[in-house]
Amino acid sequence: IHGLALWMPPEADSVAGRRAGDAAGAVRRLTGIGDDVSVACSDVEKGPRVTRPDRWLGPSRRWSTAFPAIHERRRPVDLAEVTRWCRHAGLAAPVWFRAGRTPFRRGAVDLAPVEVNRPDRPGRPGLPYSHVEIRFGHPVPGPVVIGSGRQRGFGLCVPIDD
Repeated sequence: IHGLALWMPPEADSVAGRRAGDAAGAVRRLTGIGDDVSVACSDVEKGPRVTRPDRWLGPSRRWSTAFPAIHERRRPVDLAEVTRWCRHAGLAAPVWFRAGRTPFRRGAVDLAPVEVNRPDRPGRPGLPYSHVEIRFGHPVPGPVVIGSGRQRGFGLCVPIDD
């Protein structure tokens, strides 16, 4: 993992944003089932391009998932369903989309089902997921994050230059 994004609600003020950033910057170790990694803060400007906020901001008419989007429902993915995802994310309706099991962009993450669905929900199968490319009728500012699991970073999109 090369970066952390904190998504603050629109009504949050700059003090709350600084406090959240300070709290995230104070984390030095992440542990979990099978995980124990150290964390180091680095200068955003000198770090990888993926850690720079402008990488994810657009605006762009075309966006493609960097992390797969988890479907919101168990149904075929069509333009109406992707429009629903965009509406839930506060975005305009797309005019076109394509979906596939593997990434459309070099560098996008290709995950196995065990890496997407939560292991803490035994007996409950996870939702399907796909990589998605969407096109809007006009440039849309980012960050663009679609589908279920947006709060965990799934469905994070990268702008595609036309």
